[in-house]
Amino acid sequence: AAEKLSKMAKGKAPDAEVVCVAFVTGVHAMMRYGGARGGDRTMLDALVPASTMASVSAMSRKSSAEIAAEAAKAAKAGAMDTKHMSARAGRSSYINPEVLKETPDPGAVAA
Repeated sequence: AAEKLSKMAKGKAPDAEVVCVAFVTGVHAMMRYGGARGGDRTMLDALVPASTMASVSAMSRKSSAEIAAEAAKAAKAGAMDTKHMSARAGRSSYINPEVLKETPDPGAVAA
């Protein structure tokens, strides 16, 4: 993701669209190398919707502050949705599912 950001910025301060492309690239790399996906009750359940929302907002030419606010809102919603998911990857997958009921995934909340 950092390499993609550097190449796209071409030595200048990156604009919001470039940062969003790097964000999406980083999230996809996490899925590719880590094996988890959205819905697995991991931090990706916050990062996938956040990166998607950031990209959509950037393409709509919104301000950086608007992009960040909308991405944060999407991340929080994604993290809260993990309360109702079964852990299929990450640290939570090693914990008794009864203990996790109605508790959001800590990695998703931290993301």
